[in-house]
Amino acid sequence: MINKKKQNSEEIDKITKWCKTVLDYIQQLAISDPNSGKIMSIFVTQIEAAARLGNINNMNKIRDEIAEWARNLKEDEILILNNILNEQFSEDLNSLKIVKIIEGVKKKGRIRNLKEYELVKRYFDDHFMNEKAHAEMDAIQKLIDQYQKETGNF
Repeated sequence: MINKKKQNSEEIDKITKWCKTVLDYIQQLAISDPNSGKIMSIFVTQIEAAARLGNINNMNKIRDEIAEWARNLKEDEILILNNILNEQFSEDLNSLKIVKIIEGVKKKGRIRNLKEYELVKRYFDDHFMNEKAHAEMDAIQKLIDQYQKETGNF
């Protein structure tokens, strides 16, 4: 139980920092836009409330909304933001959707189809050198090996 609480606390902290990093970046770009400031203020209030309550589901929803909002930036701004996010969190705007699929596959304990296999394989190929994600990559490698054995797909 304590480990679960600690894990939830760490995940909430990571999501909070990720969201605030995105919002800080957008704020730097949109200093003259009063609407952006209002939206950011709402997001910060929501993040802080969900974090206080320890509500990971709400934190994930807020992160998804912020990511969707950030995807409206110019292409070059998104590239810069994604670099910042990858550097700090190994998770950018594009990888959030993929990460959700990966989490679902890990939770099920198996890869169900070719589409999941291709996403998991690409995720593995992109992240296997990341030392922070070593244990995760070991688990993903086992899922890939299992799928390849079952289907003959290599």
